[in-house]
Amino acid sequence: MKHREQWLREVGKRQENSLPLNIAANEGQFLGRLIRGGQKLTPMQRVGTLIVAMPAVALGVLGTSFGISDVISPESSWPLRIGTVFGVVFCVVVGYVGLCVCRNALRSQ
Repeated sequence: MKHREQWLREVGKRQENSLPLNIAANEGQFLGRLIRGGQKLTPMQRVGTLIVAMPAVALGVLGTSFGISDVISPESSWPLRIGTVFGVVFCVVVGYVGLCVCRNALRSQ
């Protein structure tokens, strides 16, 4: 009986993290640490972080450059320009977050 009760307690502890609110909180803490750079990373974690962050940097650079060229183009209409400006702002934010993650991955000791 003791063995079964101990097993049930262990199973219950393992499943505590599977609640949606706990998962969201843990993911938020993980991403916050990646962006702020407050944790030490192993070499494999650094490589993985760079692989994940580089597309964000690429999206930021390419999206911003294409958006700016669309906004200054004389052929685009005002509604298109307004939508493009929002896209440029989004790409700048994504690129900045990607740069922060890359910087912290390279700086992590």
